[in-house]
Amino acid sequence: MKESSVDKCQLSVIVPIYNARQYLRECLESIVAAVRGFAAEIICVDDGSTDESAVICRDYPVRLIVCEHRGAGVARNTGLAVAVGKYVHFVDADDTVVVGAYSDFLKLADKNELDMVRGNGISRDWRYRHMTVSPKVSRTPVVFEDCSLEILKLSVVPWLGIVRRSFIMEKSISFASTICGNDVTFFYDLLINGARMQLLRRPLVRHFSRPGSLIQQRHIYFTCDFENYNHVLLSSACLTPATRKIFLRVLLINLCNRLLSYKKSNVSNWNAIQGYAKEFFRSPDLSLREGINIGGIVKEVSNRAVKPFLYQNVRDKINSFWNILQNCFL
Repeated sequence: MKESSVDKCQLSVIVPIYNARQYLRECLESIVAAVRGFAAEIICVDDGSTDESAVICRDYPVRLIVCEHRGAGVARNTGLAVAVGKYVHFVDADDTVVVGAYSDFLKLADKNELDMVRGNGISRDWRYRHMTVSPKVSRTPVVFEDCSLEILKLSVVPWLGIVRRSFIMEKSISFASTICGNDVTFFYDLLINGARMQLLRRPLVRHFSRPGSLIQQRHIYFTCDFENYNHVLLSSACLTPATRKIFLRVLLINLCNRLLSYKKSNVSNWNAIQGYAKEFFRSPDLSLREGINIGGIVKEVSNRAVKPFLYQNVRDKINSFWNILQNCFL
């Protein structure tokens, strides 16, 4: 983008890339088509790919940054540091942007002076949607304190919305440097810092979870879960007591559900995961969670998970999860 266009740039699309040659052309072609007609920039951050991803990027009107492999979170931060757009959108290299969506998102953001607009996502084969927009928070701009329970039902993934860049910079918000789940800290920090947001009932991206992606290997990098959630735990101290109680309850339920998914998957490192869980829930930071029955939360999650399963061996595994973790709380 020319220097004279910097002040007019409406949108920076940031794409972290790691060995994505099989999907990258379709992704970039969709973005180029989606930004056609208004001032935008496309920033591709090659996160140390060992394939031809960087070469492919040079076939498109993008700004390419090549760096050593440190994960998607750091790659997104690298792109954000050089972005000049009024708003930013983070797109995964194996996803595609829905043509025509950006115009609606930008118009709504400008009209209502929003810091964030969240939309919807659909799978590449159009079979399902990733998020159902709550009517309660889609009619008018809101902040987290207004309807925290409804907002916490939203997915944390960054590709489901655009964010005002100046808000991110003013609040010093960034993605965690953890290998997995780094979008957890980014989204929750936006909420905690009072981002004025609105939800739009239309898809922004078509998402594809490719074989071997990090989301399918989270049990290997399970320590990231505890690091990310501990960050959010400390950040939430600025919330009002009532909102923080709701926030922490949902946060702990999400973490317990994640641990439960590992247990049900028969992962080989369950003993190590269990050890980290005990350390996390017994930490001094628990003094911040006054009025929250953590043991009850875990029991509720486990009991809810048991109901759909009729096979006794599966029920036994889930009950075992509760029996192990209850010792962390009682």
